[in-house]
Amino acid sequence: MKISDAAKLLGISTDTIRYYEKEGVITPKRTSKNNYRDLDNRDIISLLICIYNRKIGYSMKESVEYVEGIPVSKITDILNKKIDELELEVKETKNLIKFYLSLKLLINKI
Repeated sequence: MKISDAAKLLGISTDTIRYYEKEGVITPKRTSKNNYRDLDNRDIISLLICIYNRKIGYSMKESVEYVEGIPVSKITDILNKKIDELELEVKETKNLIKFYLSLKLLINKI
């Protein structure tokens, strides 16, 4: 599959695909007659993993490391960090909800 077709399929830019190639996440073959990238199923799956990881909050570097096969201890550290960040977000969101509920009660009394 050509890079432009893969970009359309995955909803990302060709520059993003080139970045992942530069980082070694994918290694598309080159066509002999025009030297175009030819992404195979493995490349597409690796890109999908990276895209998913980015959507759930991994940095670009973490996403690349994940696909490259980083040690379990490092994955555990990354996951613990993400869990801590999400727990903080949940706590902040709950506090914000309490604030809005209090504000709503106050406005209803006026």
